[in-house]
Amino acid sequence: MPLGSDLANSIRQKMSIEVNSIGQLQGSGDISLFLAMQHDAGASGSDMIAAARRLAGGLPLRKSIDDFLDLHQNNSLLVGLGKAAIVKTILEYEKQSSLSFVANHVDATIDFSAISNSWLMKLMRMIGQRDPIKAFENLAFISFNYDRTLERFLFHALRALYEVSNETAAKVLKAVPIFHPYGTVGTLPEMGGQIAFGATLRDHLHVGKVTTIRTYTEEITERATLGAMHGALADADIWVFLGFGFHEQNIELLTPTSGFSLRKKVYGTAFGMSKPDVETADGLIYEMFSENARRGMSVPNSFSIRNDLNCTKLFDEYAATLPRA
Repeated sequence: MPLGSDLANSIRQKMSIEVNSIGQLQGSGDISLFLAMQHDAGASGSDMIAAARRLAGGLPLRKSIDDFLDLHQNNSLLVGLGKAAIVKTILEYEKQSSLSFVANHVDATIDFSAISNSWLMKLMRMIGQRDPIKAFENLAFISFNYDRTLERFLFHALRALYEVSNETAAKVLKAVPIFHPYGTVGTLPEMGGQIAFGATLRDHLHVGKVTTIRTYTEEITERATLGAMHGALADADIWVFLGFGFHEQNIELLTPTSGFSLRKKVYGTAFGMSKPDVETADGLIYEMFSENARRGMSVPNSFSIRNDLNCTKLFDEYAATLPRA
């Protein structure tokens, strides 16, 4: 899946649209997305062109598409177009990913050999349960991504490892706490949804129907979801941060009002981050705990946040430690 910069560049390319002298749309951008969003929003062509130009021109000046949309949160047309572009781009990346395959028969599945060195495979190899119903009973996931790669992988891994039916795999996976605080591009058909992995927008009548996502600066108001997420974090003995940007807004979202009362073992990747930024990340995690829990904790010695490890290498480094912890 794309990093923030790659996502922003893909969206900029989609917004490369102009009107020629006879009023026809032209350019290297995504004209079909533009027209679908114009229809869905009921906007004029000139307003849409203005929104597209602002997106393309302003994105390089912000850290991410989320930052840019937050800056223009009062411009509903611009935000809607940006979110539609995010959704279509994520679906395109899903289609191109190693988890995509042609569903030409009922047993079609992921080519697991193509992703043998991924962190997902390494996580699955740590699953020691013989009973598929209990395979993930000690795990909970919080994903700040819009894609469905986690659900896609776990569903097909369950099928392949335990030789269970689609119905059983879906039942097991639905019982696993998987939180997407900012939403996804839609629920997979395997899980009772309608938007297939790597689907194209022409599969859906209106672009707006799939823009069920939030940017990371938008307020999340579902208290039940927040409570369940905080409960999962409180119950866990170990926290593992993978590819997490340690944005202050996201740390705040993960933290209950009074902080966590019990200390945790914390591992995480900060691949490519500078030492000062890793120290900042350590400090943000430290602030997630209550004042009583922080007593006796030292930063950064209490946490294993590593800027020399990516997600895969973290599982290699702590292959024996994580299952025992």
